[in-house]
Amino acid sequence: MKERGFVVEVLSLYIPGWVEMDQIANIAKELAAVDAEIPFTILAFFPEYKMRAVPSPTMWQMIEAYSAAKDAGLRRIKLGNLHLFVHTRDEYEMLEKIVGRDGL
Repeated sequence: MKERGFVVEVLSLYIPGWVEMDQIANIAKELAAVDAEIPFTILAFFPEYKMRAVPSPTMWQMIEAYSAAKDAGLRRIKLGNLHLFVHTRDEYEMLEKIVGRDGL
């Protein structure tokens, strides 16, 4: 794909109890081994249908996953579905300080 000029963007859901920081770190390591510039978005899970009992991740879980992806070598990481884990202006400002504006 890269040789043909395509931009491949990868999205991964953070699903507490199912897909958490360890799995996201492994995905990030695999991607970074191919190209550290691959855009990678970590989306917060939204409980719906048969998975209503599974909660959305917390802000700190999302920050931990972001840090793990960064530590794996990826440079273009974003967090998605902020409304599911950021509930106040203070939390948003704290998140922005930790991950930077480009991470939101």
